[in-house]
Amino acid sequence: MKLVARVGRIGGLILARSDTLEKQPDLVRGFLRAAKMSRDAAKADPAGAIRMMKTSLPEIDPEAALAQLAAHVELADDGNTPLGCASMPRLQKSVDIYREAFAFANPIAAKDLFTNEYMAWCSP
Repeated sequence: MKLVARVGRIGGLILARSDTLEKQPDLVRGFLRAAKMSRDAAKADPAGAIRMMKTSLPEIDPEAALAQLAAHVELADDGNTPLGCASMPRLQKSVDIYREAFAFANPIAAKDLFTNEYMAWCSP
């Protein structure tokens, strides 16, 4: 299993099975493109995104959801890395924090856990 998209600094991860990455890379690319389009649309029109969400989740509190979406976009956008793309130094810091917190003895390289390979917009 490999992390293929980071949706925020503190959550919202998209994972893919290794065999899916190997056997169906176009499916992965298409899914990530659609996820990016959805995210871009939500960022451009947060109120519209919440209205659309309410069609599937009528019990949602629109005011709370709008505040949560605004906070999520603010946290996810560091101004240096395109949304959803890995900043390996930043990810390595996160990996190191988790490794220490869970007392894993061996070092873990972020590049072994995350890839930008399936997202053309992440390429320099």
